[in-house]
Amino acid sequence: MNIWFTFALVIAAFTSAKCSEGQFYVLHSPETVRLVKDVSLSVSQLPDIFSSVFGFTVANEKEAWDKLLVSDLFECPEAIVNIIVPGVENADLTVKEGNQHHLNNDESIDATFNTLEARIKKRYPQDMTIMRVILNDEPIVTGSDIFKPIEEIDESSKIVTEHLNLLIDQDSKFLAEIYQLNALSDTIKTKVSPNGIPDLYWIVAPNLKIITSHYGAESYEAGEAKKLLSDALNRLSQSFSEAYRNKVLVTAVVTKSTELRRSKRQTDKEVELNIAEPVSDDYPVIFNLLLWFTVVFVFSLLAISLSIAQMDPGRDSIIYRMTSNRMKKEN
Repeated sequence: MNIWFTFALVIAAFTSAKCSEGQFYVLHSPETVRLVKDVSLSVSQLPDIFSSVFGFTVANEKEAWDKLLVSDLFECPEAIVNIIVPGVENADLTVKEGNQHHLNNDESIDATFNTLEARIKKRYPQDMTIMRVILNDEPIVTGSDIFKPIEEIDESSKIVTEHLNLLIDQDSKFLAEIYQLNALSDTIKTKVSPNGIPDLYWIVAPNLKIITSHYGAESYEAGEAKKLLSDALNRLSQSFSEAYRNKVLVTAVVTKSTELRRSKRQTDKEVELNIAEPVSDDYPVIFNLLLWFTVVFVFSLLAISLSIAQMDPGRDSIIYRMTSNRMKKEN
């Protein structure tokens, strides 16, 4: 009995661990910043990795930098785009070799967004773009008015499908998501431009799980849905790359989990980092004035001291006249 009980516990633990697995895809990264090939990641590490990509100081700095390959610290990406595909084990996204990573879902992916949002707003209270898009039946866009969800499908942008049918409810929900992603791609090309301040785009595409749950993960319908989603995300990645002149990191997180779990850490631990308070815009000017005045004053004082030390104390010297017991007069 004990043996069977132990065996059941092992199977349950394995199943629980399996369910916590996911995939992390890099759809686009600039030449200056890349993830280490085939490295395993955890959701709890993503806030520090993304923050390091922006050049922010983080608590677990060594752990974050061990996951990255950086060739130029002065050319950080100006935007991070992350697409969440929940409820499926694998979305079969098309990426370059080495850009697919195992992901351990050790905390809610929402904690990553909350942490990044707090860090960006703390450093750049104004002029940054933080946009969150949830492509439900009625798409929700928060944080920015750059993108307005489309209400009608343009005839010229209709998608030709072989297995999916727009008249079937679950198919239409997924295809509507693809149309919204394509519309977002077109919007990014015309309304987004870099301004030197980090931007964050967080997109949730939840409807692939509807197709895999209804037809099965290995069905023709699921295969076509994954191909459409991969094409839409690569198109979106290309639009962001063009808009930000290649200085953007575009990633996708595919996770079996659809439930939000309580975060295992605080949303933001930057209070422990002893980060300096923002300084005045006049600080560089004042600093340079004081610095160079001090340098000139010290060297001037040194030159005067050396000149006096080497002066000949003759009768024409002020030293001779002032150190004599009585004032000497010329005959």
